[in-house]
Amino acid sequence: MKEKTKISWTALRYENETNNIQLQIGLAFITGCILVGSIVFKNYLLGIIIVISAILIKYLKKDESEYIPIEIDNRGIRPSTIRTYYNKIVAFIRWLEYYNHIEGKLSSKMTKPPIPKYEDERALTDDEVSKIIASITLYSRRDDFLYARDLVIISLLIYTGIRRGELLGLRISDIDFQTNTLFINGKTSKSKKSRYIPIHFSLLTQLKLYLKEREKRKTQCEMLIVSSQFDTPYTVHGLKSWVKKYAELSSVRFHLHRFRHTFACKLAKQNADIVSIMNVMGHSTTRMTEQYLRSIKAENSRVFIQNMTF
Repeated sequence: MKEKTKISWTALRYENETNNIQLQIGLAFITGCILVGSIVFKNYLLGIIIVISAILIKYLKKDESEYIPIEIDNRGIRPSTIRTYYNKIVAFIRWLEYYNHIEGKLSSKMTKPPIPKYEDERALTDDEVSKIIASITLYSRRDDFLYARDLVIISLLIYTGIRRGELLGLRISDIDFQTNTLFINGKTSKSKKSRYIPIHFSLLTQLKLYLKEREKRKTQCEMLIVSSQFDTPYTVHGLKSWVKKYAELSSVRFHLHRFRHTFACKLAKQNADIVSIMNVMGHSTTRMTEQYLRSIKAENSRVFIQNMTF
């Protein structure tokens, strides 16, 4: 019987000096099985490429019988995170196979994690959204620019459902006031697909007010959302601080992605068909869109049931 490859846990730590964020990656090879452990990360793809490229190429270029299918250790990790790990790892292993860094069809032997089932509510209630908007008014009303910018941020989130990267990647030129549409560049999107989103009249008003405040400050930056202190684009760190600040001021526990869920659920409750929701959200399939509608409870169908006739 051939001796199996056994490698003990290897932990690598990367530290981002600017944001003081530590990226810890633990990888284990036990009888050829890769276990991805607890990862506190800023950029999981960076860590996966650095670690797996160094270890897989060295240890997995063996006969296929010497290792078993790759699995992911799910201890203490959310199902959605496990699926994210899987998608990134399998893509990298397929790359290794394509360029003959490893032989065989290892990727086909990897067990795909099930689609996560969520029972917790993700969409914000109308009351929660009102509290966040009220906290913006109370905190930033004395600063016209800050007030206008922060209202634009939350308006973009609740009326377009765009992702964090899409929000930060918006340029002034992406706004078409003739057709009242917002262009989402695929280069800034997770889906890599460009799309146009109709602009809600409330968002349109906030955008015009914000652009006037930009003109008063003589802001030259081409990016739509900019720093309140400098003529520079708003950053990921700045947006995280924005969320933390208004979560504390409003006493509403939220993160940016909850606005995306809220947007999708609102459209569904307004009888928008799932294909339309899929397109405006930038999803590839309706299955992805359905995951965003899990906050809609059976009680919401009461009015439709009452209106049924035969």
